[in-house]
Amino acid sequence: MIPTLLVIGVLSFAPSAEAPKVAQQPQLPFTEICAAGGRVVVRGKEFEATAQRVRVSADGKCLELCGSDSEPACLISRPKDARARTEVTGTRIIYSPSDGTMQVTGSGILRTSVTKEK
Repeated sequence: MIPTLLVIGVLSFAPSAEAPKVAQQPQLPFTEICAAGGRVVVRGKEFEATAQRVRVSADGKCLELCGSDSEPACLISRPKDARARTEVTGTRIIYSPSDGTMQVTGSGILRTSVTKEK
């Protein structure tokens, strides 16, 4: 009984100022990630991507999408305030959702489509 009260008493004290701070986790640039048909699918607020492998940068700001010649990675960017939609494919795509920049390596294909105003 006394050891139990001692443990409860120790756990109830506020952490000291010398206690190590817990690092904040980076805000990730996507809202969903899943596997479908042997590929990774990543969805964000303004993009959707498929790849064989996905890496997130240490700071959480960039995605690296990896594919192959036979099954390239694909990124579809669809900014909510724009009418244009951009689709990029390549063996390696590095994408920064925060500023919309991307680097494409390999046999990249770029398609842009614009929706008509009603």
